[in-house]
Amino acid sequence: MNTKFRILAFAIVVPFLFLSQSCEKIKDEINKIAAFDVNIELPAEVVTIDSLDYKSSDGVLDWTILKQYMIDVDLQQILDDNDIESADFTNGRWDSYEATLIYPDNVDFSSFTDKFKVTAAINPNFSDEIEVAYTQTINPGTKTVTFLVNDVDITSYIKAEVFYLRIWGFKTNTLPAEIVNIEFKGEVKVKVNPL
Repeated sequence: MNTKFRILAFAIVVPFLFLSQSCEKIKDEINKIAAFDVNIELPAEVVTIDSLDYKSSDGVLDWTILKQYMIDVDLQQILDDNDIESADFTNGRWDSYEATLIYPDNVDFSSFTDKFKVTAAINPNFSDEIEVAYTQTINPGTKTVTFLVNDVDITSYIKAEVFYLRIWGFKTNTLPAEIVNIEFKGEVKVKVNPL
């Protein structure tokens, strides 16, 4: 919803609220009208898996960390883009996540893994790690997979403006090539409540 539309809605609704509501209820209604959701696109991350690192010394099938990295969120840019001086950010959620096998052409996910998951944390040691997205079993021949997202509140992560992700793969076999490149990308969303 653009800023002009929010101002127009505000101008139309406020007089009716004064006639029928207490001041506190009016304030709540104004905040509801002014609030809007913003999707924040996360930078695409290409993960290179090396066949030497992917081998399991004991042959046990298990989860392995494919990559961990930092995400920056620019809340000031959200304010600037929407002509807002200040706001409270609430209801942060994971919105989408996707993995695409980009190299080599003759390999698909089922040749070395059958599922992925993504965990997030506010600190780099992952002591507060939570699972935010995952795949169900990946079908043979699949080169792009869309993750299911968990309905977990990540508002504090977004407000921190820096958080950390781990991408996990479940080993089912040795890597079928010397290296495999996978692109991971996604979005989070947050409600912006102008102050």
